[in-house]
Amino acid sequence: MAATLTEYDALEDCARNIFGRVMWSHKIQEKQADIYLDESRGLAICSIVLSSVASCGLIATLFADPYWLKLVSTLMSCISTILIAVIKRFDFEKLIQNHREFATRYLAVKDQLMLLLYQIRLHDKDCDFLEEELRSLVSKVTEINSIAPQTTNCAVSLASAALHKHKDDDITDEEINNGLPPSLRKECKK
Repeated sequence: MAATLTEYDALEDCARNIFGRVMWSHKIQEKQADIYLDESRGLAICSIVLSSVASCGLIATLFADPYWLKLVSTLMSCISTILIAVIKRFDFEKLIQNHREFATRYLAVKDQLMLLLYQIRLHDKDCDFLEEELRSLVSKVTEINSIAPQTTNCAVSLASAALHKHKDDDITDEEINNGLPPSLRKECKK
């Protein structure tokens, strides 16, 4: 039995919805990795500054002996040690890599969903076949979701700004043309 246009439309709506959720998940994982990268850099800079201040203070005590200088140097040294412990405990490199890995997994499924949407739009494959492809992709998304690392509300906010305000996932014809040889370029609409 041939599928009706309504069946293809319903399948497309479903695939588009899943595509949207995967697009969001991909961007949120990217932004969470960015957050951890920024936090890691900030803590490392603070640690270096505090260690430098403590070292300068300790060197200065060789030439002057005020109590406040010893106190400040000791305090800076203690805070620096705590920051180093925090950096080690959270293992930011591992967190960043984990979120980037899951962003890549979501991106792979997102690309597969885009191809599926293309096939649905062409109506050149049987609706049952396309539905089976969609079910397979939904299983992949479910599997990724079940083991994906937790993200923060901040990552969600940054992802929202990236997708809506900055249009991170929008690629213009002009941008695509810049990466293609002249024979494969498309005329840009003004």
